[in-house]
Amino acid sequence: MAPIRLGSLSHICLTVRDLAVSVPFYDQVMDFLGYRRSETHDDYVEWGGPAGWFILRPAREGAAGKAHDRTASSWSWPIPRRHDHYES
Repeated sequence: MAPIRLGSLSHICLTVRDLAVSVPFYDQVMDFLGYRRSETHDDYVEWGGPAGWFILRPAREGAAGKAHDRTASSWSWPIPRRHDHYES
């Protein structure tokens, strides 16, 4: 498997309680970090920048108030080829 470059991420995806309330805050944070909003949809907002992508998604309906029952947040590291991901 090809080595993964340390300090590199493909994307980070976070779940937020209220997308409409969270986006203005993250617009300022992402702008400060050099990211620019690239997509805006009802079910996610995405910023692209120097180290990959940052994505916000709203919590599932009825789950916003539950600490551990939301849409899964995730992060991912880039790999040179998809095949490398499956080699042991």
